[in-house]
Amino acid sequence: MFERGVAGTTLDAVRAAADASKSQLYHYFADKEALIHAVIDRTVQQVLDAQPELARELAETDEVARQALAAGFDRWEEPLREGLEKMRLHGKLRRSADPVRLATATLAAIQGGLVLAQTRRDPQQLRISLDAAHAHLRSFSP
Repeated sequence: MFERGVAGTTLDAVRAAADASKSQLYHYFADKEALIHAVIDRTVQQVLDAQPELARELAETDEVARQALAAGFDRWEEPLREGLEKMRLHGKLRRSADPVRLATATLAAIQGGLVLAQTRRDPQQLRISLDAAHAHLRSFSP
């Protein structure tokens, strides 16, 4: 799915790539939707696993590492900001909406949700945080 996208991925292609029989594949995934949900769950878990106290610790003790981490957050935030700018240009957000501030707020919600999900061992925490970010963004609809 990461190589071909969701639409370009078939269960037969997954079966062939995994060198598994149809019965093996359908034992774990009833249909493509179940496979998609498993991919989402695995991806979220990988992100959660990569969220140690690293950023907080390094930000206080290593200026070069702090700058590298900040640049990483900037790279993560940039497509959010660009998308929000396009939404504003196309009238999907009020003209008064500030894409920079909205992107930062959205990134903060994602990061906060990841930290809560990891520490509480509950992925639902990320969903709650994303729902809040979505509601905040919708409040800027024209």
